[in-house]
Amino acid sequence: MDNVGISILLLLSISSILIINLNNNISNHNQKKNFFEIETKQLAQYNTIKCKRKLIFFYFINFMTKLSRFSCNKNKNNY
Repeated sequence: MDNVGISILLLLSISSILIINLNNNISNHNQKKNFFEIETKQLAQYNTIKCKRKLIFFYFINFMTKLSRFSCNKNKNNY
């Protein structure tokens, strides 16, 4: 077998492994989704906690960017 044949077999094996992993991830996601659909209270608590964490993170990032812009503008005025 030449190098081209070996490389084609290698690519096919890698792509099949990736497809199998993708299918496993999709099925795991569907199982989690069904679990949360059954228990609506846990889903509501999970979503609110997750949203609050995201909001706090984005507020922090927004604050840090405003702070960095303020400090950059302050430095420009000094020179």
